[in-house]
Amino acid sequence: NRTILKNSLRSVAAHYDFVIIDCPPFLRGLTTNALTCADSVLIPLKSGHFSLDAIDKLVKYIEWIREVANRDLQLEGILQTMYEPNTKVTDITERELQLRFRKHMMKTVIPKNTQLVEASFYGKPAVLFNANSKGTLAYLQVAREMVDRHRPAADAEHPAGTLQGQTG
Repeated sequence: NRTILKNSLRSVAAHYDFVIIDCPPFLRGLTTNALTCADSVLIPLKSGHFSLDAIDKLVKYIEWIREVANRDLQLEGILQTMYEPNTKVTDITERELQLRFRKHMMKTVIPKNTQLVEASFYGKPAVLFNANSKGTLAYLQVAREMVDRHRPAADAEHPAGTLQGQTG
């Protein structure tokens, strides 16, 4: 049932400005449930031929979910991960993404970073494993970019101009 997660989140969603669900890279189960209840989708993408093929399939799947289960679902953005500047594969991938998805590209990229791999290996959030690593700082910048994209909506909900739960 693709509405299980939607029904579970209904009672708590109003208490949060953002609920982020990190899904596996296959299009069923949790991913379908997440897309059914989501307002938007942020697609992480590693440079490479297979990733470019996969994003086309994912965008078609998002369009299908929009038709059958969640008319409000939007593409939040495409986030380049494990980014290696100045490589041919990255250059080609970036060029293709700009041609096909320019308005959806996040400004921030997540660099290839061993600290992120190690944090995952040890089962720790990157920010607790090494808060100052390039990868962690890039993810924090992505969070800021997303908050900034939604600031007018957040300001309308919280007139004091701060997000709920956010301090100084």
